[in-house]
Amino acid sequence: MDISLNPSRKMGRELLNACYFGNDLLALKLIKSGANIHYFDPRDGWTSCHYAARWGKVKLLNLLCSAGADVNVRTFERETPLHVASRANRKDTCVWLLSNKCDPNVLNVNGNRASELTIEDEIKYLCDNFEDFKKRVIEIRRISKEKEQNEKKDKK
Repeated sequence: MDISLNPSRKMGRELLNACYFGNDLLALKLIKSGANIHYFDPRDGWTSCHYAARWGKVKLLNLLCSAGADVNVRTFERETPLHVASRANRKDTCVWLLSNKCDPNVLNVNGNRASELTIEDEIKYLCDNFEDFKKRVIEIRRISKEKEQNEKKDKK
């Protein structure tokens, strides 16, 4: 059988391209049509999740993972989508990946964790201290809500 004619492989490649170009609508259509969400680029091992992470496409990552894609999938360089998002300084994407159980302790072939690939201190902190980060966000929201309620009381 000629693998180039394999429809699952062809749709997987189309899904990879849709994610590379950030085309959420095409990606959704391909996923619903049975595209191989695990397809990877034979040159570097990148998957649709890696491209979605690179471009900061959280909605696309959510679609892929809802369809069964693995947030800890690795390239040939042993990089997860978190490594890619961190290198691209995509904070919101890093938060989403960490919230969805992407492992921040994975080492790539150079021995680097995702936190070591960014130039942004906040992303470094986030990747290395995600549980503390979540607690701080909850505390900030609580304080903000209290402040808002106090301002409403003061206006009365």
